[in-house]
Amino acid sequence: MFEVGSDCPAEFRHVNHRVDLFGSSSGLSFSAGPVLLFYAGTLTGHMYAKRVTSGFVPYAYGLGTAMAGPLATIPLTYLDVGNEDGTSSLAGDYMLGASVDVFGEGHARVAWVGTTGVYTNLTGTRVRLFAAAALDQLASLEYFRGGLDRQFLAQGIGFSSLYLRQKNLSAASADTTAVDQVPKRRFTTSHVAQENIGDIVDVHFAYALAPDLFVHDLRVGLHTPAYGRGKQVLREGKGMYDLEGMQDAGIMGIPLSASAGQVQLPELPWWGVEGGSKIVIEVEAFILFPSSDTGGLMLFYTFKANDPETLSSFPYAQDALSHYLTLQLF
Repeated sequence: MFEVGSDCPAEFRHVNHRVDLFGSSSGLSFSAGPVLLFYAGTLTGHMYAKRVTSGFVPYAYGLGTAMAGPLATIPLTYLDVGNEDGTSSLAGDYMLGASVDVFGEGHARVAWVGTTGVYTNLTGTRVRLFAAAALDQLASLEYFRGGLDRQFLAQGIGFSSLYLRQKNLSAASADTTAVDQVPKRRFTTSHVAQENIGDIVDVHFAYALAPDLFVHDLRVGLHTPAYGRGKQVLREGKGMYDLEGMQDAGIMGIPLSASAGQVQLPELPWWGVEGGSKIVIEVEAFILFPSSDTGGLMLFYTFKANDPETLSSFPYAQDALSHYLTLQLF
């Protein structure tokens, strides 16, 4: 077991206890010419795991909060909901904003995030350069991500991504008056990805630049051509019946993806995280229900073990097994 160092404040030396995390999210958007108004809300919570109910109760919570997401996330963002002994909690967050088409060359977005403050994003259309940032009450940069996102190079080579990400990893504090004393650590990583190589191979690599130098994320994945085509349908909003034709090709026509690798986080003593590598596994499949050549419904199922994105947001969720069920209309 990892021993918390003496330099860690006593109020952050949390007792190690297995907990179940659950969450759900929902989103809505409305377009009016070049302007798109959007809302996204998420609810997350925890409960101490119990031998009998562990693994079942969180799914019930997740289903219920998914249904109530748009109505519940805004008030829950500003309320402390949980039982008195701290064995369970429920918290919400939301994003409310607008996106504007900039003369067909890209999109500019600005939104308000309930817990963080202002969020901005700029993304090009043909050359997919982008920059995204979240500012804490307009005072400090809490999150930044910028670079090249899924730039198509050529058939058979696939899509290239190259970007830098910086975020704050901080301990939670029940004393909101002592925010300045909450331990924080900047986590800066550089990311390189080449996806859809030969229509079937994905490679992801990320290297940590701060607070230490180490390989943060290294994964190799395989997917069927139908999976890659399905992702393009979702992003581009066209070509659905081409995907339907691919699904007659036996196993290669099934939208299925699998990847494996390793992930590592910096040492975070106030969370009991000692660093070191963890095995990453991800499997995703989906099924398509078309309603037209450009629209329909997709039902996703994803299983992840030690997902790098999850651990970057919840660094204490070591050896995390996650299940995601997503319903997407487009």
